[in-house]
Amino acid sequence: MDETTNQENQPTTEPENEKVKQTKREEFELPKKKAKKRTFTQLNIQPSQNNRFEALSTNTDTTEKIESNTVNEKETVEKQNSTPIYLRNKEKWASVNKLLEVKKINITKATNTKDGIRIQLQTEYDYRTMYNLFKQKDLEFHTHQLKTEKTLKVVAKGIPVEVDEKEIHDDLKSKGYPAVKITRMNKKGNVPADMVIIEIKREYKSIYNIENINGLIIKVEALRSNGQNVQCHRCQLYGHIQKNCNAEFK
Repeated sequence: MDETTNQENQPTTEPENEKVKQTKREEFELPKKKAKKRTFTQLNIQPSQNNRFEALSTNTDTTEKIESNTVNEKETVEKQNSTPIYLRNKEKWASVNKLLEVKKINITKATNTKDGIRIQLQTEYDYRTMYNLFKQKDLEFHTHQLKTEKTLKVVAKGIPVEVDEKEIHDDLKSKGYPAVKITRMNKKGNVPADMVIIEIKREYKSIYNIENINGLIIKVEALRSNGQNVQCHRCQLYGHIQKNCNAEFK
């Protein structure tokens, strides 16, 4: 009897106590809600195939193209110039100098020479601006052709005088060589020769490789200078041509 009572009065073991506590907690805990796993199909959501940065990328490309074009235009405008303009009216230099400052035409230097005030412009843009300004003000001056505008002149030998210059021009154009000007050369005594001068843009240097014109075998060579200084037929001075002169006729 005493042994049975002692066994009942003995404290329960730790595992049994834990089971009792867990049972009591489960009785008072509310059941947890389980969220349903939703898929794209249930929500009718389709994954977007569009790149949200696509518009930004397009705008960036457009901006880069605009900036590139602007840089190219700026480089063309600011191309360095080495061709001077000679102002014949030396007595007007003071007023002209002030006018250049007002028009913001950049010059690198101006020196006095026997042919006039030699004005060196900074860029080709400045050169063209001052050239047009002098024309507008009807000032007397002369200049030279810009290096970037100079053409290539070659001699085509073996073309009979009976062949017209227009026929030569058309044949060259069909071959991909648009000539600016074609001139028949003369021998001594002003007698036409079997040669023509072809003037063309410098980018067509491969014109030296042409072997025939209008089916005739020809030879293309560089135009040689006769060693004589050119003379202007407007003012009669040497060193420039009438096309680049705005002086009085003499």
